[in-house]
Formats: sequence, C-alpha cells, structure tokens
Amino acid sequence: MSKGEKILYCVLNWGLGHATRSEPLIRKLLASGASVELASDGNALLYLRNAFPGLLFHELPSYNIRYGKNAAATTARLLWQMLPAHTVRRREQQMCEKLCSEKGFTQLISDGRFGCYSHKTFSVYITHQLCPQTGNVWANLMARRMHARIMNRFDEVWVPDHTEPHKSLSGKLSAPNLFLEIPVRYIGPLSRFGSIEPQPQRFDALAVLSGPEPQRSILERLLLKQMTQLPDKKFALVRGVAGEMAVPPNVQLYQMLQGSELLELISSAKLVVCRSGYSGIMDLYAMQKEQVLLVPTPGQYEQVYLAQYLQGRAGWKMSRQNSQELNRCFTDL
Repeated sequence: MSKGEKILYCVLNWGLGHATRSEPLIRKLLASGASVELASDGNALLYLRNAFPGLLFHELPSYNIRYGKNAAATTARLLWQMLPAHTVRRREQQMCEKLCSEKGFTQLISDGRFGCYSHKTFSVYITHQLCPQTGNVWANLMARRMHARIMNRFDEVWVPDHTEPHKSLSGKLSAPNLFLEIPVRYIGPLSRFGSIEPQPQRFDALAVLSGPEPQRSILERLLLKQMTQLPDKKFALVRGVAGEMAVPPNVQLYQMLQGSELLELISSAKLVVCRSGYSGIMDLYAMQKEQVLLVPTPGQYEQVYLAQYLQGRAGWKMSRQNSQELNRCFTDL
C-alpha cells in the first residue's frame, strides 16, 4: 500500500465482528501512510468511532438484519430480508460512487458490504466465505454462484485466512470458487490481538455476546440462567450492546470493550463462551486460547459449520443453544 493512497473503508454492521477484524487492517493502512476514511452504521460505526476518533466517518444505510426466535424462523427471516437488502445495496453503491467522485478516493475496501464498490475506483471485497455452506449440496452450488456474481462486481477479493488448507480456520468456506472471475488474495487471519500471557484466574467463564437480535438476547438469557444456578462460580459477561441490566452477584457485567480491555479479560478467564462467528474465531486463534465453547446461532449454517469444523482443535468445544447442553458445559467448570 503506497503512501499516497486515499482509501474509503466500508464495514458491515452484523454484530461487531466485521468492525473488530477490520481494526488491525485499518491500523496497518494508516501506518503505511495511507489516508483512510471509514463508513458503516449502527454498533459497528460506534465501535469504529471509539477505535479511531481522529478519522472521518460516513454513515451508510442499515441492512437491519434480524434473526428469528429459532432455527427455522431465522432461515425464513434471512430469506425474507433479501429484497430489502437489495434496496440497501443499491443505495450504498450510489453513496460510494458519489463519495469516490467528490473526494477522490484511490481505493475502496468493503468488509462484507455488497454494494460498497465503485465503477471508477479500484474496489476490494473482504470475505472468508468464497463458498458459502448451507447444509445442502445443490443449495451450496446456488449460493456459490450467487456470491460469485456479487464478488465479480469488485476488482479483487481478500480472504482473511491461511492459504494452506491444513492451516485453514474456515475450511470449505474459503476454498476456491470456480465462478469467480477476479483475483483472490489470501491475506492471513485478521485479529486485534496476539498471543496472551497467562494471568491470575479471575473468572471461571467469560461469555462474549454478539450478532443480531433476538438471538443475542436469547443466548444472554440462557447463559445468565446457568450462571445464576452456579453461585459459587465467578463469571463475566460482555453484552456487545449498550445499556445496563440486572445480573446476579457472581456475574461481572460489561457492555462493549476495546481491544486491550477484552484481551485482559480473556486472559483471566478459564473458559471463553462465544458465537462461532469467524471474527471471534480469528481473535481466539491469535490469542492461542485453549478452552473455548462455541455456540452457533440457530439457523445460521455458517456458524454451525465453523463450530463443527473447529471442534476438538486445542480444546475447543461446541454446544447447541439450549439449556441442557449449556448446563453440562457449565457444570464441568
């Protein structure tokens, strides 16, 4: 990346994962001497504002993605929201064209935002899902073609994973997509963190929540139920959203934490419980955290696949989102 680059960096607001994994790349671009402006919406925009208070920001239209209350409802909701998402994609594409024309950006980078590209500016799309997994062979093929059609609107794709299949954190998700017509670069996992030094254990378990509602809140309630039933254990809960709530005395509550604060918290917890979103997985891999419980969002097959794929790696485990399985994991502490 040359010193004279002027970059518009756009981030998807789907939980905080896209924002947190973009942070180290943004810092690298700034360190190279590039000029960077950021664009997002919602909690992702709030996180980036806190992480980069000196940069200029642009607010993009929101996809307003919401999950259902169970797996079937989540799948149905995601399909139902495809048409409104297409409208948002067109709006953000128009905004990006206008910004690139008015401000003279030399490069546009989009982490997960389908419409953030320009016909006149070199545009990069960041994703670990070259080949989305659905649980069905024919649906996988259709999803692969559809995603390639979106990615081919860009000039290049960057994949935050290892090139070597045996080192891959995302498995089949980042395998080559034969429908792609543009160059693909594997840039290695992205994380705000490095390996962590052992710290005195303050918590038996730390739960880090993320992702769209209502599934974030559903898991929060399930975890708090288990924590309440184990008053002799100490827990920490990072909600990933703003706002206070009542918790039992053995639970330390946090809202949204910046990198150094979260790193310290994870290093002092025996077990980390989190969604199997790819950004969180990259962070825990970078930290070399050995005791991890992945709880995939019901109906989000990418997370189900990643949890199954990584189960058994360096002490990592998977639990479905129900009281019985979570209870077994917590009573083993």
